[in-house]
Amino acid sequence: MAWLESDTPARSLRIGVVQIDPSFVDSPEKMRQATDAMKDSIDLVLWPESTIGTYSTEVGSLNEMVQDISIAKPPFINTDCAKDMPHWLLVGGRTFQPGNADEGPYWQTAFLIDDQGRVQGTYKKRHLIPIGEFVPFEKNFPALHDLAQLSEYIEPGHLDDPLAIAGGPSVGVLICYEDLIESAARRTVDLGAQVLVGLINASAFETVEALEQHRRLSLLRTIENRRCFVRCAGTGVSCYISHTGREIQRIATLDQGHFVANVPLLTSSTIYRMFGCWTPWFMVLALIIRFCTKTRGSNPLQPPLA
Repeated sequence: MAWLESDTPARSLRIGVVQIDPSFVDSPEKMRQATDAMKDSIDLVLWPESTIGTYSTEVGSLNEMVQDISIAKPPFINTDCAKDMPHWLLVGGRTFQPGNADEGPYWQTAFLIDDQGRVQGTYKKRHLIPIGEFVPFEKNFPALHDLAQLSEYIEPGHLDDPLAIAGGPSVGVLICYEDLIESAARRTVDLGAQVLVGLINASAFETVEALEQHRRLSLLRTIENRRCFVRCAGTGVSCYISHTGREIQRIATLDQGHFVANVPLLTSSTIYRMFGCWTPWFMVLALIIRFCTKTRGSNPLQPPLA
């Protein structure tokens, strides 16, 4: 394991992580206070999923995120807290097509905002949670949506592309439980992601066990893809995981806090990344072939060679 840990490039990305429950009214103010308290030279700051509100896809900067029902859906969020930062910000919210503020559909979205307050890129969550965000076959049978008591229609995104930070680093974004889906992480790494980032709300889960289980399952994505993983969760677990699956930094569950991580930017590949879920089957086949070969070589009924 030691040689894997030392096999890191000189180039890195300094990422600040803020863990504040976004369900509270004053959470954006607290997130800004925590961000300012870090006082370090930071390239990118992470705020959790569901922090910045719901806006039209035509909104292109923080200055345009005003409390206007033509471009935003209530409840309105105080986005002034995100302005005038000396570094880039990756923060979770939602978007809708212009004119669809009332009925949607909506996309769970990560906004990449530069140090001038401009939206430089967005990522829309690709894998929705059944029953929580949608009902299977609800488009064919709309009554299923009402039966599940879902108030809004959420659509999945379709692009796996990582987001590019100033200077070129590519960040692969996963929202909520997407860090449990191996294909989601593998596809964004295939497209050039040098580090993985997870934006998570998690305020619906009040038990430490559920939050800790989520974190442990996400460890697999780092090992499979040989990429460092930085998780920013509203109620936990926010942490920095090395590309070998070792947790370097963390904030306790159901707590408030922040940390700064110096995260290596990696580009190497792995067998799992090339073959995906076929990898364990190849290994099983190799073991079977090895077992059969060894058994044949030790067969007592086989005549000795002359």
